[in-house]
Amino acid sequence: MSVMDHISWPAFIVSFAIGVFYIYISLPKQRVVTVYPTQDNESYFNFRDKAHNCFRFEQETKECPTNDDTLKTIPMQT
Repeated sequence: MSVMDHISWPAFIVSFAIGVFYIYISLPKQRVVTVYPTQDNESYFNFRDKAHNCFRFEQETKECPTNDDTLKTIPMQT
């Protein structure tokens, strides 16, 4: 007599599915953390866009233009 003879497979599959579903719905919601690079921490981060291109930021100090017509608006990547 084997242990497999004592297992009710339909009851096992149903209870396993209910257990997996309970674990899925009881997990805490994930938070999105927005990181803004600074001069102190810019070397610690690699960024990846939706096309899976990896890049880093390098900071440059620039003078602000006095003419507002020379400013460009760059749309966000969605």
